[in-house]
Amino acid sequence: MKHSIQAALAFLLSATAAHAGTAPASMLVNPVYDLRDGRQSYLTLTNISPTQSIDVRVVWVSEAGCREYARVVRLAPGDTTVRSASLDLYGPQGAHPQGARQGWCYAYAIRQPGGVEARGTPVAFNQLVGRMLVQDALTLHDYEVAPWAFTSPMAAHAETDVDGDQLLDLDGREYERAPDSVYIPRFLGQVGGTAASSDLVLLNLTGGREFDVTASLAVFNDDGTYFDATTSFRCWTRRGLAQYSSAFTNAFLLASNDEPTESFGVRESGWFRIDGVHAQTSQDSEANPVILAALIEGTRGVLGGSPPANATEQHSVQVQPYALGEQSNGSLLGRGLIYH
Repeated sequence: MKHSIQAALAFLLSATAAHAGTAPASMLVNPVYDLRDGRQSYLTLTNISPTQSIDVRVVWVSEAGCREYARVVRLAPGDTTVRSASLDLYGPQGAHPQGARQGWCYAYAIRQPGGVEARGTPVAFNQLVGRMLVQDALTLHDYEVAPWAFTSPMAAHAETDVDGDQLLDLDGREYERAPDSVYIPRFLGQVGGTAASSDLVLLNLTGGREFDVTASLAVFNDDGTYFDATTSFRCWTRRGLAQYSSAFTNAFLLASNDEPTESFGVRESGWFRIDGVHAQTSQDSEANPVILAALIEGTRGVLGGSPPANATEQHSVQVQPYALGEQSNGSLLGRGLIYH
């Protein structure tokens, strides 16, 4: 359905500032790792404190059922480490868990780990920074994905599990609240049959891995007209952008109320907003779930259209998301059919 930009943005006048930003934090949520078809993923973690050491629990979460595989790393003051998703998940012998070729991960400060896979006690330690690097051995190119960073309002090294539910709650007491809406400031019109395509990653943090979630997408063209779309998934998904809605395709944008002087060559452009609608299981339902996102934009050849037949260079880049508002119903990571 088509709408005007004035109605779509009216609510922004009273919206609060976004949280989960780029400041050093106690928990980092990385929406993507990728081990498919010759790709490797490397998570960099750094402790910027000049005086204090910290243990960090790194949890890799697979696309299949959002199963978790954890490791613990010790960071000395000013220390940095690089974790290989392949080694953490597969081990040196290459025996990998089924369904773990892609997914997401999160890392958070703990104390008293008691082993490389132990859960430990979550603590506040707003001194962690990091990044995910994805390398492609076939194209010889790479891209980085920025994490969603969540600080804790508690004193350094204080235990964060205030309510004792063994979850990392994004409620403003344990960790800062999650964003209410996510904004992707640019996408390029998708052209079928080319490598210049984009993938949209969506991650649900309300309810847990058993909850089916519905999210709404408000897709804007380059002249301020927007179109409604919805999508459903469980826990985490990565799909080609055009699979979510035809409104992301170049052909659709050309036929919309288009501004002809604001394109990338013959590629149209736009932007979009993501909001959670509801998350549910057979025993529970939660309104307005927390949705985090990442857009991985691919280009091959020139922006002006399909690449030449002999084009071999393919690049990917994350389009940095923005956030607005806040909500307190997110956590990592529920495992049951009932949330809280």
